[in-house]
Amino acid sequence: MKNLKNLSILLVEDEANLRREIAAFLEIYCDRVTEAADGLEALERFTGQPPDLVISDIHMPQMNGLELAAKLKELSPETPVILCTAFTETSYLLKAIELGVVALVRKPLDMDELLSKIGAAAHIIQQYEINSLSSGLAASITAQLEMYEKSTIPSLPPSKTII
Repeated sequence: MKNLKNLSILLVEDEANLRREIAAFLEIYCDRVTEAADGLEALERFTGQPPDLVISDIHMPQMNGLELAAKLKELSPETPVILCTAFTETSYLLKAIELGVVALVRKPLDMDELLSKIGAAAHIIQQYEINSLSSGLAASITAQLEMYEKSTIPSLPPSKTII
């Protein structure tokens, strides 16, 4: 599992006091926690320095969490998103599933549950990184083999062995 200490998180919550409390908790476990008050601010921060993970409230002014998740999926489909909400409407859950959100956490937040969901998201990030490295390695090996096959290596005369 990806070490949580090396994880960077973008936390999106419109309630300032709650945002600060959650950020303070996350900073105990994670290297970098960036805060945003709404979806528009989150997009600005995301494009400036993309985090490993986004945790967002659903109900916010200007751009809600579901709209943000849709935009992030376009920008960076490999970035996991965790949504938090006090509402239990099925339409939110279905939309979150459609957008590929990795977890939906109910408010009031249980910090142990949130930490567990972050751990699961860190595993997803690690798998993506492994797959990217594997793809890059495979492409490099293939390119080297192609270069080797195209190269003209003169054959050496048989060696004479003296016994």
